[in-house]
Amino acid sequence: RFGDGDASQLALDFDE
Repeated sequence: RFGDGDASQLALDFDE
């Protein structure tokens, strides 16, 4: 996982 969002793991790190 990257940021803290759910989609962050499948997308880039946009939620980070």
